[in-house]
Amino acid sequence: LISVQMTDRDIIARVAAILGTKVLGPYYSGAHHIKPVWCAMLRNKQVIGWLLTLYILMGKRRQAQIRNCIDAWKNRVY
Repeated sequence: LISVQMTDRDIIARVAAILGTKVLGPYYSGAHHIKPVWCAMLRNKQVIGWLLTLYILMGKRRQAQIRNCIDAWKNRVY
């Protein structure tokens, strides 16, 4: 799962366009003084493609996390 959340809908709209997904929300925490939160989200195979794209840009620790995610996805049990 890749999820980006924030209160700026215009930024989330740009992220959603880049990821090829849609804007979700608005979501509210229930408090009247809190701004609405917007979200862009990806699941399943689309995530693996983005992880592979981002891999080279990450440091060694994050690259290891990406490898773990991909291995877990490959070995998933239904």
